[in-house]
Order: sequence, then C-alpha cells, then structure tokens
Amino acid sequence: MHNDFGNAVNEYFVKVFRRLYKERAGRIANLTTKEDVLAYAAQAKKRIREVFDLDKLPRTPLNPVITGEYDFKYYTLKTLYFESLPGYYVTANLYLPPADGKPFATVLHLCGHNYDAKSCTNGVSLNVGFAANGIAVLSIDPVCQGERLQHFMDDSNLCGAHNTIGKELVLFGEHFCAWRAWDALRAIDLICEMKELDSSRIMLTGCSGGGTMTAWVNALDDRLIASAPSCATTRWVRTVENELPIDAEQIPPALAGEGYDMADFLVATLPRPILVSGETNDFFDERGQQEVGRELEHLSTLAEAPVKSTFFTGPNGHGLKQEQREEIRAFFFKVACVEPKGIPEDEIPRPETEQKLAAPGGDVFNIPGNLSAMELMKQRCAKVIAARKELSRSELKTALRDCLKLPAEICTPADYRRLPQHIFRDDDHVINRYLIEDDEKILGVLNALTGGGDFQIPKCKEAVFYLPDVECIEMETLPEELYKDKILFGFDSFGVGNLIPTSCGVYARTPTSCYGAYWHFAGMSYMLGKTFPGLQMEGILAILKLLKERGTEKLTLIGRGYGAMLASYTALLAEDMVERTILLDAPDSFENMVGTFNEYAFTGMVPDILKYTDWTEIAKAVKAEFR
Repeated sequence: MHNDFGNAVNEYFVKVFRRLYKERAGRIANLTTKEDVLAYAAQAKKRIREVFDLDKLPRTPLNPVITGEYDFKYYTLKTLYFESLPGYYVTANLYLPPADGKPFATVLHLCGHNYDAKSCTNGVSLNVGFAANGIAVLSIDPVCQGERLQHFMDDSNLCGAHNTIGKELVLFGEHFCAWRAWDALRAIDLICEMKELDSSRIMLTGCSGGGTMTAWVNALDDRLIASAPSCATTRWVRTVENELPIDAEQIPPALAGEGYDMADFLVATLPRPILVSGETNDFFDERGQQEVGRELEHLSTLAEAPVKSTFFTGPNGHGLKQEQREEIRAFFFKVACVEPKGIPEDEIPRPETEQKLAAPGGDVFNIPGNLSAMELMKQRCAKVIAARKELSRSELKTALRDCLKLPAEICTPADYRRLPQHIFRDDDHVINRYLIEDDEKILGVLNALTGGGDFQIPKCKEAVFYLPDVECIEMETLPEELYKDKILFGFDSFGVGNLIPTSCGVYARTPTSCYGAYWHFAGMSYMLGKTFPGLQMEGILAILKLLKERGTEKLTLIGRGYGAMLASYTALLAEDMVERTILLDAPDSFENMVGTFNEYAFTGMVPDILKYTDWTEIAKAVKAEFR
C-alpha cells in the first residue's frame, strides 16, 4: 500500500481550525465594554440554542420514583429514577444535607466517561462533601453508563456505545450532544419540582465527558446560577492539533465552522460565574484550559459580574481529583451564599455500591416499559422518514448537494503532480499516479492503468472510473472485462488509499472503528458544518471536471464497498459524464443502519440525508447495477 500523504487530512483540519481560532481571537479582542460582552454572549447563546433545538421536545411528566433512602449521619441518600421522555428512564442519586427547614441550594452533577457513572469514587467524594456541608447534589447516570447500559453493546458501553448512537443520529438530523443535554435539562426540571430543593440556587458541574456536558448545558438553561466544567474545557484547535479523538456528545454540529469555540458555551451566560478547572497532565490541553479561563476572567470583569469567573489547574492527571473537588465546592458555596460546616471530605461516610442503585437490579431494562436508546432512535427516525415527500431528480440532486455540504461551485484543479508509478504482477502492469490538490488541501490521488508509463494524465474519450473501498490498489483485482480496451482510472479521495491517515497516534486507523483517526476527522468535519463524504466528493467532482477538460466524455463508474456510496452520489451529480454505474459489495441502506449495532464508518454517514432520501434510493435513481 502506498500511503504517501497520510498526514494530509489532519493538516487540512489543523489549517482550518487555526484560521478560525485567530479570527475569533480578533473578535474577542474587540469586546471592550460591558455592552459589547453582553451582546456577544447573547448572540452566542441564541445560536447555540438554535443548533441544539431542544425547545421542540415536549416537557412530559417526569414521574419520579424514589426507590431507596439511606441515612449517613452527615447526609441522606435517596435513590430514584425519572422519565426524561416517556419510557426513557434516567437513574439518579440525591444527596441531601440534614434538614434545617429551608430548601437547599443544589448541584446537578453530570458524570464523565466512567463505567460506574454516578457511583464512581471521585464523583461520590465530591457529592458527599457538598451534602455534609450544606448543599444538596443530584447526580444522574448518562445513557450507556451506570444503570443505563444499552444491551446492544454488553461488552463495550461508554464511548463505543455513545459513538455508535451518535453516528446514526446524524443520519436523520439529530445529534448526541442534544440527546445527552436533554437528560440534564430534565434533571433541572426535577430539581425545580422537589420541595426540598431551592430552584433559585441551582449549580452545575461535571468532569471529563461530564465537563463537556456541563459546558453545553450551561448555555442551554437560564435557571443555573453557576457552572464548573472540569477536565474538559480547552480550545477546539488544540484538540485538532493534538490529534485527539473526542466522543459523539463532544462534537456539536456546525458551530466551529461558524467561528465559535468551546469557550462560547461559557461566555454565552456571562455574567453568570464560571469556574474552569483541569489538571496539568491532562489530555485535554492545559494551555487551552487556562487560555479559556483567562478569557472568562477578563470578560467577566468587563461584564461587571458580582462573582467573577475564574480557573484552577491541579497538579495531577485527568480526573476529578481532590484539589479540584475542593476548588469546585469552595466556588459554589461562595456563589450560593452558603456557609460550609467545615466537615472534611475524608471524615464523611460513603454509601456502598448496592445503596447507590436506583433501578431494580441496577438496570433500567428491569423497569417495566423501559425504552432503550436504540428503540427511541428508531421511533424518531421512522417519523422523519414518514414525513418525506417524493423528490424529482432535480430536487434529489439539490438535496444531496445540501446534505453533503458541497460548495456552490467546484473548480477544476489548476495543476497536479506526477508521483512514482506502482508496478504490479509484472513490468507490463503499471499504475500511473497523480496528486490532485487545491490551495486548501490535497483532493486525492488519481491512479491510471494504461498498459504502460504515462507522465501526464492520459487523455481518452471513454474511461472506467473506480472508487475503492479502502485503496485504489484494489484496481488490481477488478475483472479485466470491466475495463477492456479502456483506460482504468481509480481515485484515492480524501482519507482513502494514499491519504489513509497516519495520525491519531495509537488509536485505530481503520475506517469502521468507532474511535480513532476516521472518527476524529468525521467529527471535525461535522463541527465545521461540513461532511467527510462531502470533502471526498469535492475531490471526485473536481477530478471529473479535469478529465472532461482533457477530453473524457463518457465514464463507466465502479464503486466497491464504501466507494459504492460515493459512486452513487457521483453518478447523480455528474450525470452528464457517467454512462453506467456498477456497485460491488455495497453497504446496507442508511435506514437499516439506524438503531442497530453496525460497524459502518462515521466518515460515511451523511447528516440529514434520511430527511430526504437514502443512498440506496440514489443508486436506484441512477440505475446502478448491484453486484
């Protein structure tokens, strides 16, 4: 396998995110008055809420059920569950200080990526430290964690399950950030309903993935008086530069491409006080965490906040370590105007694992009528598909271009580079290779099988154009009758063949991995308001324009595996050139992927497409031959 440009994909994203970061820095520098800051914050909050679009969901009855109560001298623990949507259960622990006749200021604790979720050791330590000293805590299990494991991934919940759900949600226009945030918003609703809790003094914290969710929810709810995201906040550009794959709930769509940063989820609610905390040896870049913290301090001062936003960096590695716990508690006690009782954390008893379980047997699937995440996803997708209207060919083409996020015009590449040839079987079989690029990125590598060495891209009236599953060396295995007496072109598009990523360190580099390089780049595309298939199609359509200018009039298009999807899009969007389309080993339809444990790549998922059509319907529209 030739892999000459394996870092090209990452460098494209680094270049784009750096440009966006610098442009935003200029806008922030221009905020010099309280009015400037509040106007910017209002704009950010409005746009974030539009992207999350949670007002469309009904606030159905929560139907909370208390399943246990335990007295631990310094606090009382209640176990409970509630319905964030009908039949969709959220398990929770409520830590209550000793009753004093008044409702308690309350912290909503959003757990990070920990299998034990609300029962994890560091999180429980934070919670009992709050409760014993006078502030209540409601801690909830995220979906695919704790008591909400999803049985489609019995052996691999957490990130793998989150990402499996996340990549399927985008197909019908939803996203996992919003799914996770909804549970948190309903938990705030529950706090507001409970007589023991003070709805005017609600605060929010979480570490790691819970820290990310703290940032998102901070911007989505006006009932909070303070937030403290832990071990999560950094600059998005740092995540790209450091080649750090992040999870489905950490990649909100479009906002990065519109010039926003993770910091804007915190800036959005100024002058609300924010504590940004992290650790020195954290994989979420400390530099970004501290830069965001300094920015919030500055903007908070301009906004004349009564309690200034600030930041703290502990001396440890990733996690909710004791120094952070103490900083978060001190910050929230100050904001809530509660005088702590001075009980040290290490003197406070912790509940046993069984005492923290809220669902029967510690599993929401034991609750009658439980609706799994996959079932919920299928239901919501089915409604989207049922609302589709039949499209004309012109409308289908427009819908596809919109879903792929293609630019209005795709230009012919101005130039190309000739690469070393690839020889196989014997000296008579030579694949000539040409690098195609524009000013912003490498578009791909064109391969040409001509029967000999060609120093320039060969000219021909008719050709066969092959889009591979993984790499164009697959051309060697194609039956010769498919391209007999014709030039066989193959195209390694963005992330394929010669551009297979060599980045993201030890993480998986296979396209179907639910984590690793391809997941990372698909996520970054999504955050930019682009799509990874769209970036690939830009290269494919550009090279077809180049071939057309060099005299090619008709193409037989062959796509294998994932390339079959790209081939179907190409046949529709370049129908003036494509005479015949052959699809080999084609994947299942997008509709059949939703709500299943599948190994199809996030890079192949086309956001919103099921609102209009399916890739298999496009293939039928272009009369593709399935083999």
